Amino acid sequence: MRLRVVLLLLAGLLVGAGLFVVSVAAARPPVPVAQQPEVSRPRPRPLPSTSSPAGPTAPSPPATGRAATGTQPPPGPPRTGPSPAATATGPSPAATATGPSIAHTDAGPSALTRRLDDLLATAPLPDRLGVFVADGNGDEVFNHDGRALLVPASAEKLVTAAAALAALGPGFRYETRVNATADVGPDGVLTGDLILVGDGDPALATPLFGTQVEPDRPRTPLESLADQIVAAGVRTVTGRLLGDPTVLPDEPAAAGWLDRYFTELDATRVSGLTVEAGRQLYFEGEQLRARAAADPAQEAAASLYFLLLERGVTVAGGPAATRAPPATPVALGAVESPPLVDLLRHMIQHSENHMADAIFRTVGRVDGGAGTWAAAAAAAERELDGLGLDWDGVVLADGSGLSRDDRLSAGFLVHLDRGMTASSGGDIWQDLMAVAGESGTLRRRLVGTVAEHRLSGKTGSLEGVRSLAGSVAGPDGDRLHFAVVGNDLDGEAVQVVRALQDAVALALAQDLYACHEPLPSLTPPSPSPPAGDGQPAGAEPEQTALPHAAELIPCAA
Repeated sequence: MRLRVVLLLLAGLLVGAGLFVVSVAAARPPVPVAQQPEVSRPRPRPLPSTSSPAGPTAPSPPATGRAATGTQPPPGPPRTGPSPAATATGPSPAATATGPSIAHTDAGPSALTRRLDDLLATAPLPDRLGVFVADGNGDEVFNHDGRALLVPASAEKLVTAAAALAALGPGFRYETRVNATADVGPDGVLTGDLILVGDGDPALATPLFGTQVEPDRPRTPLESLADQIVAAGVRTVTGRLLGDPTVLPDEPAAAGWLDRYFTELDATRVSGLTVEAGRQLYFEGEQLRARAAADPAQEAAASLYFLLLERGVTVAGGPAATRAPPATPVALGAVESPPLVDLLRHMIQHSENHMADAIFRTVGRVDGGAGTWAAAAAAAERELDGLGLDWDGVVLADGSGLSRDDRLSAGFLVHLDRGMTASSGGDIWQDLMAVAGESGTLRRRLVGTVAEHRLSGKTGSLEGVRSLAGSVAGPDGDRLHFAVVGNDLDGEAVQVVRALQDAVALALAQDLYACHEPLPSLTPPSPSPPAGDGQPAGAEPEQTALPHAAELIPCAA
């Protein structure tokens, strides 16, 4: 009798334990996508349980993603100056693929594929639209003209970032120098010229720019050079202060740029020596204003000239630009930029065109020895050769995506993102991205949905063009990579493609977390206002919430 009681008690305990295990498994808490000791991106959060009230989960800590200037993220040590002969320290392709495949099988297309088919079948789609989805292995999940070559707009900045990481390494720093044509006399007189030697640094800026124009933008302090000149004993310069931009060839604009880009500050002239992101700051009364600098090198020399005046140093000949610098200069000082990874993060999250084009040209200089637009395009293809991308028909006329001559496919962007995520620098790559509900141009998109904090990527916007490329993170490290690119869009089609981007991202997130709630309608409530090319100061505007946001309800576990 006692033995029977004991056996019954043991059976009850085992059954209870089994129920407990089932209950824990049903909650499915996700694990981090990857270990990221060098970055501050929060992990994808678990979905609310069935007992949780409907609505967004509690807010996560803000993800600034700003690495400290002194931090050296892996892989490889930082480099302190571009050298064509230097070994690249950027990411290498992963040896093995990650994540389960959910593409077409012998039994037919996956549930996700069918759902995306149904989504596009009900939408008034534009004629020129590419949609592509791949899993973590790179296997195709969905393809609607995903190999069509289209104008990518700012999604092209992903190519620039990937090529820069491969060619330069995340710790690379630009170095801007100041030299003299003669030694400084004991009386503080420099009988000759000062030479401000550019390195192509897009972050070089004055304190005025850093405090009143773009305080959150990474900045190389030009005033540091003024302080070093004073520390060298210079009090009077009998000659001129010359800006030297010869590190890059004289090609200020890319093919396919519209004339109004400079007047509307969608772009600024690219040079081997620029300051204030290629802009000239000036006052109208008490109002600080900006315009594209006609000669960036001269503008940089003038900025240093005025900083020296503030410190009591006079330059008799004033500022000017030169493409024939002295052969034997005397070094007086140098200043380094923030690490490349900080520049790329700002470039991607805030979609800054000047920074993208300057870095793109630097890739060409370091990889092939020439900093032309054409050399940069060829260098990007060489640097990313290990990712196995299809370059047939691809056109990289610039690095920002402003050019109307640029051509990429949605499939190309997907395989680029997947390859970089799976590479040795995958954590660094993902930390560059804007994140839905958190940062950059995605911070107001898909808020309160399962895709919030899990969608990371890059948006693109030109007149008649909308693009989004990136990935959605799921539990256990799984990711689905996607791109949606639309061209030749009128006001209504802009809204349709914009809504389609969010609907696709939401469908991927729901598939990863095994929840399937209604997707937003792709029929726009009203025509959108006309869209312009680029944005003031070369940055893409934040994307606002979907008109149908009320339909986007967070999934329950």
